[in-house]
Amino acid sequence: MAIGMCFLLGCQSPVKRSLSSANAPASDNDIDIDQEIGERAEPGEADTDRFIADTITGYINRRYSDGRRPAMRDAHAKAHGCVRATFDVDAGLPDELRQGVFVPGKRYQAWIRFSNGASEINPDKTKDARGMAIKLTGVAGAKILPEEKDATTQDFIMINHPYFFVDSPEQYLAMLKVFHKKIIFDKTNAFNALGAAMHLGLHDTRLALKINATRIANPLYGQYWSMTPYRLGVGPGRKAIKFFAKSCANNKPKAPGFFSRPEADYLQQAMAGTLSSGDACFDFYLQTFKDFESTPIEQSTVEWKEDAAPPVLVARITIPAQKFDSSAQMTFCENLSYTPWHALPEHKPLGTVNRARRVVYTAVSKARHGLNGASRSEPTGDERF
Repeated sequence: MAIGMCFLLGCQSPVKRSLSSANAPASDNDIDIDQEIGERAEPGEADTDRFIADTITGYINRRYSDGRRPAMRDAHAKAHGCVRATFDVDAGLPDELRQGVFVPGKRYQAWIRFSNGASEINPDKTKDARGMAIKLTGVAGAKILPEEKDATTQDFIMINHPYFFVDSPEQYLAMLKVFHKKIIFDKTNAFNALGAAMHLGLHDTRLALKINATRIANPLYGQYWSMTPYRLGVGPGRKAIKFFAKSCANNKPKAPGFFSRPEADYLQQAMAGTLSSGDACFDFYLQTFKDFESTPIEQSTVEWKEDAAPPVLVARITIPAQKFDSSAQMTFCENLSYTPWHALPEHKPLGTVNRARRVVYTAVSKARHGLNGASRSEPTGDERF
């Protein structure tokens, strides 16, 4: 419907930038830009990122003032569950990939949060993006964020789609302003969502609809991608990568059909059923940069196809049989913060979307924890409930 209305109303199509980064301008962004690896940013990007953060935290504060308790994440608000896991790095890892946490044979304890993509607690049958956020614990070394440089965690953030729906902070900010205004002051409906989507342009609106149009059977049987690029290593040998996690299972259940009537929280129930009787696992892969056309750094709307950037298996994720849906563990899950910037310098997030995430994720975490009276702290991996 939104696509059809865009055709009728004449939505502005975004101006597509060249995929080559060779002559792109330097940035006034206060985050270090790794130009040698291909990062480029537009003037004013840092201000735009702060405006995005202010817009989203303002939305969270208004929802809280209107009686919405507790204050929730602006995205991925509904957790299907947080589970204990191990992350085992492959013992035969190629030399060029042995950077940061990728130490051959190393085992990390981890907490993994599976979630929806929306900012609301919707029934699981509602089509949506789905997230898998991994937090490794026991990771030594100074981290990128100054206020968390002594943290012993490393995050990997993924969605069940290989690319993002926007790579222009300005477009994203324009969409957010309209969307938040409409859902706060007007009745939420398809036309209000369309009014916000128009600011993305026709191409990126199509991508957003595609990303948010999935229905799944069980989060433990999916595939999740980083969507955005990251750095691997520091110094002269560093390179750009993307990563993804793919379920080890051969027989994967089918998602509920359109006319089915599953429980509102059937994804949590499906996870609980799987882990009550056995383990689940994922294989973790890296893709390495090839060129600015097929594997761009600043264009997160472009998929890194496997024929251009063949995936290399680097780790196995094992989620042991467990009970994870106690109220204490779900509260623990709600209070966790995940961000691409909980990272070693060897895994620095790259590109405009990730630079915006640094500002936005920190602001949102501080806002919701402050409103909820919860402390912001990183887990050790030894927690039991």
